[in-house]
Amino acid sequence: MKLSKHEFRRECHYTLTMIQTRRMLMEKTISNREYWRMDRKMKMKYKPVSDGLILEYNLTNSQERASMQRGKEGQHVDRKTD
Repeated sequence: MKLSKHEFRRECHYTLTMIQTRRMLMEKTISNREYWRMDRKMKMKYKPVSDGLILEYNLTNSQERASMQRGKEGQHVDRKTD
């Protein structure tokens, strides 16, 4: 699916907002009802094309790759100096 620049931005805003909202739900700072209310509100505001699923998948994969890369960079060998 090819998105225009404007659609892509809307999709990103929706996805990032809902990722943050889902994190708040997992941390129990908001209720399930508040989560779905926010989802409805954001869908009306941003009118996402793909319901955020495509971008969320891509963001999650890129974040995992980035964290794995940081983990590899963080590994170092302790060299003893006399």
